[in-house]
Amino acid sequence: MRIHWLMDPLMKRSKKTGGEMNMGVTYVYTTCEKDIKRSIKVSREEAYGNVVDSNSNNISQSYISTPLQDIENSSHEKSDHSRSTDKENHKTSRKRRRSITDKDDIVLKRSRVDVHNINEEIRFAKSVAGKEGTPRFNQFLDFLIEGEGKECLEVLKGKGINLSSMSSILSGSGADATKAFKGLYDLWFDEQGNKTRYLKTLEKERINLASVSSIISKARANAAKTFKGLYDLWFDEQGNKTRYLKTLEKERINLASVSSILGGTGTSAAKAFKDLYDLWFDEEGNKTRYLKTLEKEQIGLASVSNILHGARANAAKTFKGLHDLWFDEQGNKTQYLKTLEKEEINLTNVSGILSKAGAKAPKAFKDLYNLWFDEEGNKTQYLKTLEKEEINLTNVSSILGGAGANGANAFKDLYDLWFDEKGNKTQYLKTLEESGMGLTNVSSILHRVGANGAKAFKELYNTFLDEQGNKTQYLKTLEKEGISLASISSILHGAGANAAKAFKDLYDLWFDEEGNKTQYLKTLKESGINLTNVSSILNGAGANGAKAFKDLYDLWFDEQGNKTQYLKTLKKEKVNLADVPGILSKAGAKAPKAFKDLYDLWFDKQGNETQYLKTLKKEKINLTNMSSILHGVGANGAKAFKDLYDLWFDKQGNKTQYLKTLEERGVNLINMSSVLAGAGVNATKAFKDLYDLWFDEKGNKTQYLKTLEKEGIDLSSISSILNGAGANGAKAFKDSYDLWFDEEGNKTQYLRTIEKEGASFASMSSILHGTGASAAKAFKDLYDLWFDEEGNKTQYLKTLKKEGITLSNMSSILSGAGANTTKAFKDLYNLWFDVQGNKKQYLKHFTEKRNKEKNFDISNLSGIFSGAGAKASNAFKELHNVCFNDNGKETELLNNFYDVGFKPSNLSTMLCGSGSHASHRLKKFHNTLFDDKGKETRLLNDFRKIGFNPKSLCSILSASVSSLGQFHDFCSTKKAKAYLIHFSRAGFTIKKLSNILHGARASICSALKDFHNVCFDEQGNNTQLLNDFYRAGFTASPLSTILGMAGNNSASILKNFHKSCFNERNYLNHFLAEKKLFTPTNLSRVLHRVGLSICSAFEKLHGFCFDKTGSKTDYLNNLIKNNSPNTILDTLYKKVEKVKKAPSAFLDEQNISEEDKITNSGLNPSSVSGRTKQEQNLGSLQQGDSKIKRKIRKGTLNRGENRQETTDGTDDNPETYLNDPTVDKQLQESCQTISF
Repeated sequence: MRIHWLMDPLMKRSKKTGGEMNMGVTYVYTTCEKDIKRSIKVSREEAYGNVVDSNSNNISQSYISTPLQDIENSSHEKSDHSRSTDKENHKTSRKRRRSITDKDDIVLKRSRVDVHNINEEIRFAKSVAGKEGTPRFNQFLDFLIEGEGKECLEVLKGKGINLSSMSSILSGSGADATKAFKGLYDLWFDEQGNKTRYLKTLEKERINLASVSSIISKARANAAKTFKGLYDLWFDEQGNKTRYLKTLEKERINLASVSSILGGTGTSAAKAFKDLYDLWFDEEGNKTRYLKTLEKEQIGLASVSNILHGARANAAKTFKGLHDLWFDEQGNKTQYLKTLEKEEINLTNVSGILSKAGAKAPKAFKDLYNLWFDEEGNKTQYLKTLEKEEINLTNVSSILGGAGANGANAFKDLYDLWFDEKGNKTQYLKTLEESGMGLTNVSSILHRVGANGAKAFKELYNTFLDEQGNKTQYLKTLEKEGISLASISSILHGAGANAAKAFKDLYDLWFDEEGNKTQYLKTLKESGINLTNVSSILNGAGANGAKAFKDLYDLWFDEQGNKTQYLKTLKKEKVNLADVPGILSKAGAKAPKAFKDLYDLWFDKQGNETQYLKTLKKEKINLTNMSSILHGVGANGAKAFKDLYDLWFDKQGNKTQYLKTLEERGVNLINMSSVLAGAGVNATKAFKDLYDLWFDEKGNKTQYLKTLEKEGIDLSSISSILNGAGANGAKAFKDSYDLWFDEEGNKTQYLRTIEKEGASFASMSSILHGTGASAAKAFKDLYDLWFDEEGNKTQYLKTLKKEGITLSNMSSILSGAGANTTKAFKDLYNLWFDVQGNKKQYLKHFTEKRNKEKNFDISNLSGIFSGAGAKASNAFKELHNVCFNDNGKETELLNNFYDVGFKPSNLSTMLCGSGSHASHRLKKFHNTLFDDKGKETRLLNDFRKIGFNPKSLCSILSASVSSLGQFHDFCSTKKAKAYLIHFSRAGFTIKKLSNILHGARASICSALKDFHNVCFDEQGNNTQLLNDFYRAGFTASPLSTILGMAGNNSASILKNFHKSCFNERNYLNHFLAEKKLFTPTNLSRVLHRVGLSICSAFEKLHGFCFDKTGSKTDYLNNLIKNNSPNTILDTLYKKVEKVKKAPSAFLDEQNISEEDKITNSGLNPSSVSGRTKQEQNLGSLQQGDSKIKRKIRKGTLNRGENRQETTDGTDDNPETYLNDPTVDKQLQESCQTISF
């Protein structure tokens, strides 16, 4: 009867759900049955209190039965909606527990331990002792729960030792489980539970226990002896590193790569490690030919270790076998590597497919090679077809990752699913492409499915498309609701063989049977939470995607869809939710716990900021910078955040030496965070390593920074190249530095040649942006493409110069290509020019028209394709095919634009920064302005009525095709019509407004409104602010010159300029008193497009020219004495430029409120009178919205002046910002009766 009180509900639930009892519950049941005669006094209430604890939401499906899980989920659903009730139940449950003496009954043991802990202990016991329910499992679990092991587990958890590391070592111990566990524990801890020298030394040397446990995995009963043997090989009795570790460290060989190769070696660990070491190094610690060859050929050890993963005791032999397959005795590449290199096949893709081949690596590599190439090294049908169909080998590698020894077969199976015998696409690929799903999204979901790639692909395909290739309800619904497949693939990344089920589970959570959004998606949308941010946090949840999403949602919202304390607090304290995904990115299934841990670090129970956030705010450190460094740390977000914080601040919240030095030495934290972006869990070490490279113990700059300073190389250019180096930041910096400078700090041939040929370091940094850890190699590869050994230009540069194409133009287009820069450059060059350097049709059709007005100049093109990066060649070809036919004649689409007055320069402005999306955006722009027959839509006609010609329309909406409809709707409102009238009366013509608001992009409507409200009241009268300027002699023209391209910052810049001009210090009056030199117009020339640095720039300018009383400085007197007014203004402009380029030395602008900072960029002219096309192009480059650039600079673009421009977007000469009577007349005549 009592047994039924305990088990009956579970059994009934099991019958209802059709579930089967798990071994864990079976074990509970059979143990109770065995001891039925013991008369255990357990009430139904007590049993539920013990077995189904209200705080046991995370019990693993693997160890608690389906019925029990259902009860727990039911309990969880109820308790989630009333957290106070949950706490009360939990307390009640604890009070109900009684001490029961029968130690043989596992249920009674549960009465003393939380079910969550029982779950963890069962999992640990199963891993170490074997199958549940067996005598050895029962014995070991008993030891862990009631025996001596209970205290051991408490110590392990208390000291932060992950049980997974221990279970990896002890896995499969079987009957020796208890002995093996105790032996290893006693090696790690003394009788008082303190760590022994073994663990202390590992911690001191920052050696991850996971790396060690990976190597000695499955040492079993010999665990302690094996661990000690490996330790003694690495350290002496005093805990100092032996030559083995010292050499690895000196040669910067990551222990993770070694542990990957030796993973699972077990009792042979020490010998296997030594054998591998002896293959790599001689007795003096010098590299042998094996490592030298890899290094010379720039083959990363990570790629090799990936293939050899699991070679174990055969590691040295297998490594040698693979090496001998790749190189001959003299270290020259064999046919295998030569062919891969010739065909530009990345070894990373090969290593991805062959990952975990282990001891079979040489054969597996050869099999895959023979599938791809014939005996002469020519591509077989397989690669030819992939190339013809432009299928990226990276996607194939992603799906087949981990296929290992079965790599060749797995590849062939997947290929045969995609193509027929003649290399034609099968139904699978055809319909997949037509559906717009994209192979990249599919490969992300199926990531590392391995040898079962073809089968898993087919199952996922059948989920999305039916037998006829039509979209299923799933895809139709996602499309209808505008949900990106990229968000889905991010969450389900790595679902592998479970991909189809994982997708359906997530879909069913988001939509009902009719395809309507459920409460989950509705609530997110109503709360303004971007699904992209959610998918970033849940990235990698894989098969657990639906559960992880629901758990995170339940943390953020109650049953009615109201925000819980978590989200309310974030909003109240103005913490940007976008910074959270940055830190917690890839938390996956652990996202809910990771979010809560990070929240608890930032806020107390009442929702008040803790010391951590208070200190950051006090020191004006942008949370975005920390988010950038910690990006991708995932489940360890809270710990990583705290570790980095503790490096920067002491317990009282004062800056440590690290931050003090950066501030005192004028090193911007943004530059550092850019280099270290993505360092993740290694952030603290990575920061310290880079700091130690830049500064000595006293905080003085080392030779590295001194040299850069001496040579005038901006650290921001360096950080742009090294962007994303992450944990390898220090090494990447040093490698690059050593390429650029010799030991005495003199420029090497690389920099000398580049400068001699007129290529700026800034241009190089733009092209190489984001190469990160591969920066030095990428730089050298690009240099070798441009110059020969004597430093003379190669054919590539000669041709570019002949055609008037600058490296700035190329840097704009190729920006963000990263490690693929050299290939991207060659591909684009080969598209433009033949072997003799003559233009091919693709470039000719754009640039050589009989009607010169229809020519796209190279600046136009570089502006459009800015940020195209590695996709530049394809993007250019696609836009060409949209604009021209095979004979070079304009298509109907392009002629439609020309017929209504658009010029190539206008289109360039509108498409600026489109990069690889250029053709898509041009078609979208066309479809908005013209109907199917090429006739103007009402939208274009409406804009023309109120004074927007093609030039001004493209300028005000620069780089924002998608905002066209929104801006039209806004301008149709009564308020907007009134705004335009008010501006016109005050002298702000459409042309001037377009110049000022250029760069606002998607924020154009709010930017126009905000700027209006600063200048006018509700009745359209000038505000005090505007009248102050007008009384001082300013008009709309000089103000628009100063505010040029301010975009979304226009209102805040004007307000801040007003504060600087009209205060007790009278700075403006001091200038205007010098009537001949400093008229409002001349002053605006000096402050032309000064941007967010307006206050500091104006004050610095005053400091150059006047003292506090308004008397001229000696500097200004000398300028006036020896120069013409124009020369003086040019000189002062250059002074202001320097202030703009180096605003706050340490962090963000201090005088701009958080609300005033927006993501919006622009360009500073190189001279007051105008800019060269090269400089215009650089502006386009900086404006480009490529994902690679924005991934790192998100949140930091707000700091500087606007940097968006194209050739014809606005009139750059400040002297020509005059009234446009035609536009004014049109506006005044039409605004009274505008009817959209």
